[in-house]
Amino acid sequence: MIKLVSKGYFNEDKVEEAIKIYSELATKSRKEEGCIAYNLYQDTSDKTVLTMIEEWENEEVLETHRNTEHFKTLVPIVKSLRKSSDLNVYKLVL
Repeated sequence: MIKLVSKGYFNEDKVEEAIKIYSELATKSRKEEGCIAYNLYQDTSDKTVLTMIEEWENEEVLETHRNTEHFKTLVPIVKSLRKSSDLNVYKLVL
């Protein structure tokens, strides 16, 4: 199992737009084979921090996800809205 944690830092005026794009991305991604979970979280003390936490069956389905049309279209839009980001990819060990 693979878990991906993508934390984005946004200007306050871009947060709602980012949530809208993430919503479309999540809706389409959840329908993909091998997607276990695809959820967006907002920091409770800093509303400009949005974190997408994804769970995939394996690295192969994650790579397939990264090559979908919706990923290639929507992720660059999110990237254009955020100031910076952190990305961590984890594999289940226990």
